[in-house]
Amino acid sequence: MLGQDAADGRMRLTPLLHRFDIQWSARGSQRLLDAMKRAADELGSAAEAEPFFALGAGPLGKDITVHPLGGCPMADDPCHGVVDELGRVHGYPGLRVSDGSIVPTALGVNPSQTIAALS
Repeated sequence: MLGQDAADGRMRLTPLLHRFDIQWSARGSQRLLDAMKRAADELGSAAEAEPFFALGAGPLGKDITVHPLGGCPMADDPCHGVVDELGRVHGYPGLRVSDGSIVPTALGVNPSQTIAALS
């Protein structure tokens, strides 16, 4: 199953220890996750099968695959993103980013073709 989450995770460099910190809570996507669970249960019931769905083990669960995007989102100006529409880093001439990190939000589909087109 594919879904479009709230894309509300945050990455930052901690000020004191200068360590990379990632925070993501399923809270903003809970309605989507609940709907996916209901759909998996319905499909499993119709097929007389046990759905393989495990979001209960931690924020993402051990049996889920995600397509992490963002981190250097695309925007018109440096106040709202890291790169412009061509992947050029705002304020750093000659530096470009061309991977999934420039996609500003979850797509709801496998992102490989979008990433290839943006690259």
